[in-house]
Amino acid sequence: MKLFLDTSTPVCILRLDDKEYRWESGRDLAEGLHKFIYDKLKENNSDWHDLSEITFFSGPGSFTGL
Repeated sequence: MKLFLDTSTPVCILRLDDKEYRWESGRDLAEGLHKFIYDKLKENNSDWHDLSEITFFSGPGSFTGL
């Protein structure tokens, strides 16, 4: 399973293969990102071990947002 992550804006974008999820993280990104990814993996009957590729958006965006 491929994971793509974009945290450059207050709306976090997560893609797991062809499915896209959005989360308005606001100021809770650092605290809630791990759980957000975990919950979406579980919704897809998957776990961390099922990830074969991780891609991320590298900017532009704030230093702390990326």
